Amino acid sequence: MSTKRLPVEKNLFLYVLQARNVNRLASITGVPDDAEVVGAEYDGRRITLLIETNEESESDTLDVVIHESAVTIWIAGTNKDDGSPWEVIGAFWTEEEAAAYCKNWEDFIGPLEVGTAFPDETVTWPCCRFPVAEREKAKERGTSDE
Repeated sequence: MSTKRLPVEKNLFLYVLQARNVNRLASITGVPDDAEVVGAEYDGRRITLLIETNEESESDTLDVVIHESAVTIWIAGTNKDDGSPWEVIGAFWTEEEAAAYCKNWEDFIGPLEVGTAFPDETVTWPCCRFPVAEREKAKERGTSDE
């Protein structure tokens, strides 16, 4: 085991503590899977975490990168035959999960970034699609994956 140093800027702590990551996903790369925090140092400007790991390298610091992106969920819905507005079937983390809940030709899925509202007027939903209809048409053409 070797001890590595991970300087952490105060802004990162503020970012997490003030919940600025609401409606956002953050992932961190560069921290070994076996990493374990064994201590910390504070020099008045920043905290340095002392991390123990089996990973050997020339440097005594870890090169960590924070990646941030918006949270997108997938909405599954169905159009009603009676002319009433469409109904929500569910909200899912992945496109595949949303598509799996579609059972009829009228069922559709589409992505929605958390914290985003649709406009009041009717618009075309980008990336909205009808999985059952697509599968049926693919079968008819003989290009189905099933």
